[in-house]
Amino acid sequence: MKREKSQLCKCQECTLFQEGYVPPQFPIEAQYPVLWVGQAGGTTEDITGVPFTGKAGKMLWRLMKEAGLDKSKQAITNVVGCVPPDDRKPSPLEISCCSPRLYEEIRTFQPDLIVALGDIASKALVGKAHIRNLRGQLFPLLPSWNYPCQVLCVLHPSFVMRQRQWIELAIEDFKLVTKFFLNDFNIKVLNDQPNFVFVSSSSELAIELEKMSRFEAAVDTETTGLDVMRDKLVGASCCCESSRAIAFDLDSTDPKFEILKRYLEDPKTKKITQNGQFDVAVLETAGIKVQGLTFDTCLASHIINSDLPADLDFLRNRWTSIKPYKPPKREMKTIKHWTRERRLTYGCWDALTTYLVAEAQKKEMTSDDWTVLTKIDIPLIGVINKMQRRGMLVDINALALLHSQLLPQIDEMKERHFDPLGLNPNSPTQLQLFLNIEDTKEDTLKKYIRKGYDKAELMQIILDYRAMQKVDSVYLLGVYDRLLNGRIHTEFNIAGTGTGRLSSVNPNLQNVPKELRVIYIADGEDHILIEGDYSQLEFRVVAVLANEQTVLNELSQGINIHHKLAFEMFHKQWDQLTDVQKLREKAVVFGTIGGRSARSIAIEFDIPTLLAEEWQALCFNKYPKFLLYKKKQTKIFNELGYATTAFGRKRILQNLTQAFNTPMQGSAGDITKTSLIELDRSGIDLRLTVHDSIVAQFHKNELEEGASIMKQIMERPIEQLKAHQFPVKLGAGSNWYELKEVQNV
Repeated sequence: MKREKSQLCKCQECTLFQEGYVPPQFPIEAQYPVLWVGQAGGTTEDITGVPFTGKAGKMLWRLMKEAGLDKSKQAITNVVGCVPPDDRKPSPLEISCCSPRLYEEIRTFQPDLIVALGDIASKALVGKAHIRNLRGQLFPLLPSWNYPCQVLCVLHPSFVMRQRQWIELAIEDFKLVTKFFLNDFNIKVLNDQPNFVFVSSSSELAIELEKMSRFEAAVDTETTGLDVMRDKLVGASCCCESSRAIAFDLDSTDPKFEILKRYLEDPKTKKITQNGQFDVAVLETAGIKVQGLTFDTCLASHIINSDLPADLDFLRNRWTSIKPYKPPKREMKTIKHWTRERRLTYGCWDALTTYLVAEAQKKEMTSDDWTVLTKIDIPLIGVINKMQRRGMLVDINALALLHSQLLPQIDEMKERHFDPLGLNPNSPTQLQLFLNIEDTKEDTLKKYIRKGYDKAELMQIILDYRAMQKVDSVYLLGVYDRLLNGRIHTEFNIAGTGTGRLSSVNPNLQNVPKELRVIYIADGEDHILIEGDYSQLEFRVVAVLANEQTVLNELSQGINIHHKLAFEMFHKQWDQLTDVQKLREKAVVFGTIGGRSARSIAIEFDIPTLLAEEWQALCFNKYPKFLLYKKKQTKIFNELGYATTAFGRKRILQNLTQAFNTPMQGSAGDITKTSLIELDRSGIDLRLTVHDSIVAQFHKNELEEGASIMKQIMERPIEQLKAHQFPVKLGAGSNWYELKEVQNV
């Protein structure tokens, strides 16, 4: 049956003139006078002629059901009535051409509330985007629609479908529809205007901080930038109640500085921070060593739901009733030119928001959450700060030599392989056209290489060229540009990954090529670096979790499981295998344990699925407890939707693979984190950590004693993992690359 397009649309001007039209769905009897507005129909809607009948529609119905809404009694339409090709987003022109139709539908249905599903609808109806920060808030319908109505902004169900960690928040937002009509809707406004105090004198500040010392107070800093080692502290703000905050300007010569210093260095006064890693570091640069940190909203957010944003603006929207106050990024860049009143007002809002977020988060945290926060993540702030501040000394001569050797190789590769073809290797567009592929991203090129594409050799050259350029620009020149007093101060992020593992930036030492570690050296000839590296930590962790004692026994006997299984798979010794065969073996072993399907392995290596299934069956036959573990984690994924580590760290799962990876990777990450904390308590001079290794510096005379302490601490029984002890390999040397194994420790 042909669906007639609305006569109100400017179809002749629209690029969707020839496309299918999906009319609105108006129920005979509506549950509430609410109109749901999406962005546009998709392929399924083009066939059915009914909005939200595809995959996103199924998620929409699920969210409605969980929120107590009857899906059959909802009025639903879209900003654009026709279906954009390839399920793309509608363009501004298409939205403009279709707005008369939506205008008429609004006036026909006469809603008391409109629900904007996603960015496109929010932008069209209230003039605002960035839905992750708008969600759950009411805004007036734009005057251009000439209709008095409130608009509730919520996440689009297609986004929630792809990002399962948002389901809980989406359901909360959908429940606001019922609350709106029951007059129980919190419209994101504080009941009373908070009292903001701008402190001018040191005596006034002393009185204020004396009052706050009796309570747990939020503390926020204002700085000249985001480089904790170089930028200056210019202000601070504090809050210990729900309707009052103080803020003040600051510099090291200001008498207020010493007052603040005494307060922050007092371990008896309880402090709350938002991203305390930054505040603690920038305050120490200013000469203040923070003590008494009891709560951090960024870390708490990461513990409650590790895959959601943890910036203060998102947390404000998620946990408080404060209206948006943060200006656009371009205005934030000019903060030093703001008036004093505006700057201090902004600081007060930050402190008040942090305090209210913390109060709300505490009510949601479980005992396991509190343990992870107070025993691991908050103690780690001080450890990481000391480690970053010490930094790693860089051998400038070695760095310069590597750069001088690499640069001619890059130029030679360009002249040999790209200049004869008239190609600029730094132009993705040129390479894409020449190779006749969809894009030239690393994953795409690797996919075609594995498939044996006829231009696979050139694709590998492109990858090699890019890798060499990255080495030079990031790990050599980039490191040189970031040196401070001859040292590199890598920034570690406690909440950097969904699994709970540490990440690093500026530079990312997790990915530094091993041969470039030679530039990182000990502090002089009388010092030495010792690295403790956990041996096959994740593999051992999952064996403990699965209770696969056979694996643990073989590992303790020195049996290389990869070599053993490779012989079963290929009937060859490990050193007789090609690099591709070695990759296949590791993909099968780790993929089997990590929940990968045989088909995904078959596709990656272009082999028959049946062969991949045989290899996975071989792995399960050798280690049957892994199969039971797989079934257990699959059940957890289907029934709970989240997984936990051995230390109690929880992650809401987006896919089945995460159900296997989270307990394994998260538990391994927490082993390393707790080792860092224990090593620091023992007075060890920590310098950096990468993956499952920890590097510390000792005087040469302390080599044996230092190695012994590191081994004892890192190999301590982990009570959360059945008191298992995870072996560590120790290496020592004058630089991070040339490490000789430490014997008899």
